[in-house]
Amino acid sequence: MDNEQIWWILDGFIGRVSPTDFMHRLLALARQYEASIIAVESILFQRLLIDNLENLRNEQEGLEHLQIYPITYPRKMTKAERIQALAPRFERGAIRLPRHLERHDAIAELTHEIQQFTFDMRMLQYDDALDALAMAQFIPPATAVGFIPAGSGEKWTIEQMLLAGMKYHPQTGLPLSEYIDPDKLDPSLLRELRSRYYDRLEALQRQRKDRKLENKINRLGSCITRKNFDIIKATQ
Repeated sequence: MDNEQIWWILDGFIGRVSPTDFMHRLLALARQYEASIIAVESILFQRLLIDNLENLRNEQEGLEHLQIYPITYPRKMTKAERIQALAPRFERGAIRLPRHLERHDAIAELTHEIQQFTFDMRMLQYDDALDALAMAQFIPPATAVGFIPAGSGEKWTIEQMLLAGMKYHPQTGLPLSEYIDPDKLDPSLLRELRSRYYDRLEALQRQRKDRKLENKINRLGSCITRKNFDIIKATQ
């Protein structure tokens, strides 16, 4: 990811290999692209992998800076929802695929899965590459807590985003509700958000009433116009 929050897909591997071979491949890619983080799903098998990967990293020179980061997902979030959350990034061109590697096995598979994606996961034959891409939304949490709005030199917190009326995180596309624990929010913030919600709701209700009234007037005007036209036509 660059300074403009653009994700650049540089390389990839899809295949069945032994855990040892897999770890060596990971570290080789990390060295090649000077990565600062390797992220691994935080489930039972991968937790064991993390320990072994850290040991292997410590045995190699030049990788002391490399962090092994366990990924955890938001509560009750399905794989389909994780992948669907990539949509805002794709829509604003914030995920870039390497055209010169379009025939590369892993890149070609990722491209195919993107093109074939449907929210009904039962319709997908494969989704491993796309799911791996979706994992990047959750690493590391320190960089996903806030973002720097245009014209500002400081990161906004989730609370500031909520007060600004934002619903989704601008970097991950995930709902801001996924980053907060309502029980731990400041009571004054909750009161302010609740007040703004009701103010907005009342404004929408007024707009809806005004729109209904406008529609009635338009329909009445249309009827009058047609009747007048019929009267004029009858007198000709």
